[in-house]
Amino acid sequence: MPDIELDPLRPLHGQARRVEPGEALEHAAARLSAGDFLVLADDGAPAAALNAALASLRGAGCGGIIAPALSEPFVHAAINGSLPALIVEEAAAIRDGDRLRVDVEGHKIANLDSGDRYVIRNIHEVELDVLRAGGLTAFRGVMDEIKRRHGM
Repeated sequence: MPDIELDPLRPLHGQARRVEPGEALEHAAARLSAGDFLVLADDGAPAAALNAALASLRGAGCGGIIAPALSEPFVHAAINGSLPALIVEEAAAIRDGDRLRVDVEGHKIANLDSGDRYVIRNIHEVELDVLRAGGLTAFRGVMDEIKRRHGM
């Protein structure tokens, strides 16, 4: 982004909390400690479920959501709410309670318990900018400031 530098995202550390198919995200949020990551067993959570649970997840300090596949609306809803939604093909290998180091900027996750490394497949520059800004509303504020500075 021109004129305004957003701070890079720092690697996050937390434990994996598995969410099984059919489990409500709000219920899973109740099991979180600050910084924990929800690991979905599949891509079965619709964007509407995330919208309903977003306040609970943020309130619990959720570090992000990891799954083998996620719908585009789900990813956008999460990122717009400043919650990384990360596609990792090997998500099934992450066990409940595994300690994770998640480097969104570097597109990688290190499982500190197993030693495995996973590639984040879906985060691109625009999504990174939205996350760096703190969500879509904050990102729009940054873009408005850029326009103001350039008389647009």
